[in-house]
Amino acid sequence: MKLKSSRPLGTVLAVSLLMALAGCSQAQTPSAADAAPAKGGADRPAVLKGIEKHGFEVIGEFDAPGGLRGFAGVVGGQQPAAAYVTADGKHVVVGSLFDANGEDVGAAPLE
Repeated sequence: MKLKSSRPLGTVLAVSLLMALAGCSQAQTPSAADAAPAKGGADRPAVLKGIEKHGFEVIGEFDAPGGLRGFAGVVGGQQPAAAYVTADGKHVVVGSLFDANGEDVGAAPLE
């Protein structure tokens, strides 16, 4: 016996997509009060220009451990993200950085 679905696959996929997008809508842009303004000019790492080409907008700078410089920003105009520039200024990592206690060190500046 073959069962016939009363809902087309497209409807199920559309509902799934809408539910996923609803979860993303809760993201908040980092406030200016949480991150100090990013320094411009020669003091700002040139490597940040590379990620700005991919939609990362620097909102401000925050203290980061291990000789890294932390930058709060948004991707796509709404998704908060942290970027960490290495001490030599040649590399940048975008994402979460956790300490030994499992705490995200960039979470507070992004709230």
